[in-house]
Amino acid sequence: MFVTPRSQVLCICLAVIAICDMADAHNLFVMVEHRPAGPDSVDVIFEHSPYPGTGVYNQPLLDRGNTWIQQLNEEEVATVRLKEVTRLGKKFLQAETTTASPRAVVHSCKWGVYKGRLDYFYGKYLDVSSAGQFNQLARTPKLPLDISPAVKSGGVTITVFFQNKPLPKTVVWIWAPDGKETKLTTVADGTITLKSLVPGIYSFATIHNLKGPAGEFEGESYKGVMHGTTCSFRWPIK
Repeated sequence: MFVTPRSQVLCICLAVIAICDMADAHNLFVMVEHRPAGPDSVDVIFEHSPYPGTGVYNQPLLDRGNTWIQQLNEEEVATVRLKEVTRLGKKFLQAETTTASPRAVVHSCKWGVYKGRLDYFYGKYLDVSSAGQFNQLARTPKLPLDISPAVKSGGVTITVFFQNKPLPKTVVWIWAPDGKETKLTTVADGTITLKSLVPGIYSFATIHNLKGPAGEFEGESYKGVMHGTTCSFRWPIK
């Protein structure tokens, strides 16, 4: 996330907020900051777009969220504990890690009741250096709603899964390295395909609503459940 100069990040952030047509919607983004002197940090950002904001809805992520790191060919995962930090007046969550790449860094949270429905949020960052590593770590079956990318023919094919089944006719929001936001809809096999990607960090987000479930969570009644998930990575992957 914070690999560009600070002023550039802030300018992109303000530009994205200005053009956002879903300003009250939130997504959970996971990023990794590589620090030459170590240790690296995990950044969790709960905003509409993958840039820090006011952080007013961060507390449930601290109270109930789980953050873990899945390394390639390792059965055990490493867990990390987040804390809230402020940078350039913006708030997000952060944790330090000494785990090594390649790795998938994942956050999962039963966030709570919002506007009468129960919300779950997930996010992950794929920190890899080859297409083989990327394709091996891309799928996270533990997440009910999962975005799984794969390098194919010089581009990326994104598959959206819900309960381990591809999800067709689902909108996927895409943030390019310049902060531009676009969206595509998955086809019958639950995929979208992108070609001619420019270098930088890409983020993808999608949601899936279930109208039927109802109940109570922490003293609040709800009708309907929403799952939201994201996936981010740096391109190109060689």
